[in-house]
Amino acid sequence: MARGKIPVTGASGFLGGYVLEELVMRGYEPRATDLPRSDFIIAE
Repeated sequence: MARGKIPVTGASGFLGGYVLEELVMRGYEPRATDLPRSDFIIAE
């Protein structure tokens, strides 16, 4: 069950990727925005 939508800016940055992952694990639906390019994108 989703808890709600959370906006996250800087989502592909070093911290933003971890914030997104944590929000998903806690049942939230993050909505991410960022600049077009970042070297810190977390990919599985």
